[in-house]
Amino acid sequence: MKSIYRMSMGVMIIRILFPFALILLYAPFTPNPLFTIVVLELPFIVAVIYIWSANTVQITADSIINTRWIIFGTTTHLLSEVKRMQLRKEVDIFSLLPWVEIDFVHGEPIALVSFSVDDVREIVGHVRKFAPDAIDPALDKLLATGTGL
Repeated sequence: MKSIYRMSMGVMIIRILFPFALILLYAPFTPNPLFTIVVLELPFIVAVIYIWSANTVQITADSIINTRWIIFGTTTHLLSEVKRMQLRKEVDIFSLLPWVEIDFVHGEPIALVSFSVDDVREIVGHVRKFAPDAIDPALDKLLATGTGL
């Protein structure tokens, strides 16, 4: 089992390749297509790498550490303080896909946005050891199918 979790690599690739495909449609109609591709795609690559690196979740023996650097810093919660681990779904700028939110008795929730199903399954396993009643049945059902995150 891993101890540090981040955004799924598949999601990262999609978020880089989708704009790249649109840029490839536009670039041939510009005076310098290669320059256009580089200038327009580079901000997407930088943004995706920033998002990937900016939000990590680390599981230790009895706690969960969420690191959101630049602005928010590090937040540590005991796994026994998990009040609810549930599936959330709202429209955001990237997708309509659901994400998992971990609510705590004290403190801010942690959002596991664009984490892989396997990573979420491992995190749920850790949480279940300390707070077995906190796992939402809808989340268990989704993890059993292995799709949708």
